[in-house]
Amino acid sequence: MKFTLQFLESIEILLKFVITILCAALLSFNRRHSSKTDFSKILILTGFATCFIVLLWQQLGLWEFGKLSIMFFSSLVVGLGILSSTILILYRVNEENLHLVISIWIAGGIGMAVGLSLYFTAIVATIVSFLLLFITRVRLFLKTVLISDVKTIINML
Repeated sequence: MKFTLQFLESIEILLKFVITILCAALLSFNRRHSSKTDFSKILILTGFATCFIVLLWQQLGLWEFGKLSIMFFSSLVVGLGILSSTILILYRVNEENLHLVISIWIAGGIGMAVGLSLYFTAIVATIVSFLLLFITRVRLFLKTVLISDVKTIINML
């Protein structure tokens, strides 16, 4: 009986990792087709790492809603902030990189949600984020195309 329970817990942990990776991969799919640099690995690893850290915290028995859990989540948020600011410093602040930073925060939040077994929240957040990022990507593309077309027409005159 104990073996069966441990096996089911192991399957649940593997499912959490798979769900996190799939959600982060969906977010990275939007980035992969829109930028020169492929940051999909960063998004997938960010989601995986936050899910792993939440699960590790639970497995070690340090999980109680109180001071420790607040410090734990604030540490994860600070880590995501440091990663995001490092990317902005290295690759300069522009609209494209701001979308990457937002995607990193979303991937981290999704990893935390899946680690806490909030599957529905994670899936809804993934779908809504993907759609919003896709809409902004289309808007940026149209803006770029329209500006280049106007410049071409002006040069022809």
